[in-house]
Amino acid sequence: MTNPSVSVNEVLPEVHGAAEESELLKLLQNAGLEEWYSKFLSFRYETVEDVQGMDERCMEEIGLRGGHRIRLERVLQSQAGKPTQAHTTTARPENIHSQPPLCQQGNCKQIAGSKCRECNKLLCLVHVSTIQKKESVGNTTVIKDIPGCSACKKACEDADQRRSIIQCAVGVGVLIIGGGIFGSMASSM
Repeated sequence: MTNPSVSVNEVLPEVHGAAEESELLKLLQNAGLEEWYSKFLSFRYETVEDVQGMDERCMEEIGLRGGHRIRLERVLQSQAGKPTQAHTTTARPENIHSQPPLCQQGNCKQIAGSKCRECNKLLCLVHVSTIQKKESVGNTTVIKDIPGCSACKKACEDADQRRSIIQCAVGVGVLIIGGGIFGSMASSM
């Protein structure tokens, strides 16, 4: 699976138009792709208009593939009939100085580029973790990597460990019971 995060050491673009970047974040949230926000900024796609101008090569360049690309294109198409905010309103003074969303982990003041899929806490690149969610589909276990905060990651890992212990205990119990039944059958013969 493609990891949408960028290197912690990578220099992100300066904040030029916080109101425009907030619109970009809203667009990505509507597509369920808010964890890609920092990646778009690192490739200098800073406004909704920038993203509307992307072609397949540009999407491939930043690593956007498959279902993520389809979701983004669907949201862009749904907005295509609507005029952009720049055409419908004039800039208001309170929008000029609005701040981009900040990380909600502790006292961090970094710009948030992702969101925990468990508790919806906004996270910067330093505080985002990868949570592995396991889902059973028939006889197959599907593992999905989702962005999350450290507390939710720990809770998921603890839950997985408890499930593993229970599954192991059930398996041992079946072996013991099964061995007892077969042992008693063999001795009665």
